[in-house]
Amino acid sequence: MAGPHLREETLNTLLAVRHSDLPRQRVAETVDQIVRETAATLTHQGCAPKLARALALPNTKRDLEAAALIASLVLSNAALLHHRLRKVDRLSGIISLQSAARQPNANLPTVLREAWREIFKIDYRPVFEPALAVVDTLD
Repeated sequence: MAGPHLREETLNTLLAVRHSDLPRQRVAETVDQIVRETAATLTHQGCAPKLARALALPNTKRDLEAAALIASLVLSNAALLHHRLRKVDRLSGIISLQSAARQPNANLPTVLREAWREIFKIDYRPVFEPALAVVDTLD
């Protein structure tokens, strides 16, 4: 089974809702829907056990069932922060998520790793280390 990948439309939708004129409730509902759809895809692809290990979740049925949802939340949080941090002078040169998503699927994990390691030089490890663990698991 080929590993799942971050779809361009998922990343673009997450970024689009950030700048939309939608009421805040609708934005929250849209992000929630994207996260849940991604989690369902990861669960369907059988990724939950690997994701639970990557995120150091306890080995319980409940945590295993939540692993894909937690991984989806971690990735969406990292994507939104990545987008915001590009506005910081020191990080303005990191690749945009739109450009990263247009990379061939095999390159996307590498591009994200490179960008997030640049972000590590400033900090934000609590957000990006778990996200990298998810990316590494899905790669």
